Amino acid sequence: MSEISGIAAAMDAYFDGIHFGDTELLGTVLHPEIRLVCRRDGLTLDKQAYLATVGGRPSPAARGDERYDEVLSLSSATASTAHVRARLAYLPKVFTDELVFVREGGKWQIIAKVWDYTLQPETAAGETTAGGSQ
Repeated sequence: MSEISGIAAAMDAYFDGIHFGDTELLGTVLHPEIRLVCRRDGLTLDKQAYLATVGGRPSPAARGDERYDEVLSLSSATASTAHVRARLAYLPKVFTDELVFVREGGKWQIIAKVWDYTLQPETAAGETTAGGSQ
């Protein structure tokens, strides 16, 4: 598996884990020593706290939200490090994630996640939309 296809497979697991609230799947792509940071909300989380957050809320799929996730950029500077900028939604928030990957034992995992978000306006029907062309 090439570096790019390995990272893309990890991103598929990341997106699926969040959309479906599958913390077991999501946990496979998060490095045991990951740090997750959102300065806007003053949050710094470890792996277990983040998985508890994802598992403790209704998933976007369970809420009936339209799926909205995309890789904005992907770069692999070395054979064992990579960066992905991604966008995904947990309405009314649309998140931009900066993800740093490391490859150990042939497996790509996220070692650091820093995110920010925007709030989407409500439509006339009272629903929020993620926008974009999904």
